[in-house]
Amino acid sequence: SSSSSSSTRDGCDVAMSSPSSSSAEASVPRPPFALDIHRLSMMTSWSLLIYTPLFYALYRRMDALWPAVSALNVGRKVGVAFLFAAPINAAFFCYGAFYPPSLSWPPPAGHASRSYRAATEKIRDDLLPTVKASAGFWWPANALNFAGV
Repeated sequence: SSSSSSSTRDGCDVAMSSPSSSSAEASVPRPPFALDIHRLSMMTSWSLLIYTPLFYALYRRMDALWPAVSALNVGRKVGVAFLFAAPINAAFFCYGAFYPPSLSWPPPAGHASRSYRAATEKIRDDLLPTVKASAGFWWPANALNFAGV
């Protein structure tokens, strides 16, 4: 007979199973560097089919509105691009908090992929610093892009 239980490790619910009730060996979750084909396929499809076309249309619209390369227009474009991207990226961050790549997907029957409390704590603790770090990279990168293209 087979038994299973659940424990929490690093805020994630980890399924514990054993071949018999007398053995307490835990199944080891996938290492964080393992390729998650399902998630890779979903994110690639999203990027190719939705995210990239949306930004392409946004950049074309901004070029039509502010065609001249000036400090003011570059600033406008950087701000609009950030305001457009921030909610989308925040939604993906929240999705990732509930769907960590280090756990199997779909989760085994009866086991949550991440506890609700751990996911909401991750969002509370890490979302704003992540948005700030993103802005620290993308504002200068977009400014160079908009100034040079």
